[in-house]
Amino acid sequence: MNTNLPVSDIDVLRLLLVEDDEVDCIAVRRALRTVDASVSVRQVSTCAEALNALRADRFDCALVDYRLPDGTALELLQQLRPLGESPPIVILTGLDDEPTALLMLKEGAQDYLLKSDVDGRSLLRAIRYARERGRLTDLQQRLAHADRLTAIGKVAAGVAHEINNPATFLAGNLAFTQEYAADLLRFVGELKGVDQAAELLSKFDVHERLREIAEMSKANLEGIQRITTIVKDLQTFSRVDTPKAQWVNVNDVVDFACKV
Repeated sequence: MNTNLPVSDIDVLRLLLVEDDEVDCIAVRRALRTVDASVSVRQVSTCAEALNALRADRFDCALVDYRLPDGTALELLQQLRPLGESPPIVILTGLDDEPTALLMLKEGAQDYLLKSDVDGRSLLRAIRYARERGRLTDLQQRLAHADRLTAIGKVAAGVAHEINNPATFLAGNLAFTQEYAADLLRFVGELKGVDQAAELLSKFDVHERLREIAEMSKANLEGIQRITTIVKDLQTFSRVDTPKAQWVNVNDVVDFACKV
C-alpha cells in the first residue's frame, strides 16, 4: 500500500510504545502494519519501565498513553527532563481534553493524538512530524549554545583580566607569608631561654608579622572566592538551557549580565 509517506531517511523506525492496555497495543501495531512502514516496536507498560528503556536504548519516537499504572505522561515528561536528550514524545490517549493537550505540549510532548482518531497514515505522519520538530528544537538549542560560546570567546580577555587581578595579589601575599613563616621558624630556633625572649620578639616584630599574616590570609580567601564566583558565572553562562519556561527574578538576570 502506497501512502506517499516514505520512511527512507532511516532503515528501521524504532518506536517505544508506553501502553498498559494490550488491546490498544495491538491496535497501534496493526495500524502501523497497514502503511507498510519499517517499524520496530518495543512495548512497556509503566513510567518506570519507560525511563529504564530510554536510559538504556535509543528510539526514534515514543508513543505514550496518558494514564499509566504508576503515573501519567505528564510525570514521565518531567522525569525525562533531567536525562537531557530524549526521543520526541507523542501522547496517544483516549482523553479528549484540550487543556491537558496544551499542557502536554508545553511540557515537551511533540503531539497529542486521540486513539479514536488514529489510523496508520495519521500515526506515521505524527511520528515523522514529531521527529522533525524534535530535530529542529535540538538544532535551535545547539545554535543558541554556539552563540553563547562565541560570546564567551569575545569576553575571554576581560575575564582573564578579572581573574589576573586577584591571582596577582594572591601570589604576592603567599610570597610574603612564606617569608614571614621562615622568619618565625628562625625566631623559634634562636629562642633558647626566657631571657632572650623580649629581645627576639622585638627584633623579629612577631606580633606585627602575625597580624599581617592574618590580614593576608583574609585577603587570600576573598581573592579565591572572587575567582570562584567568576568561574561559576562562566559555567552558568555556558550551560545548555532546558526548553522548559520558568519564572525568574529579573534583578538576578540583570546582575548576572552585568557581571559577565
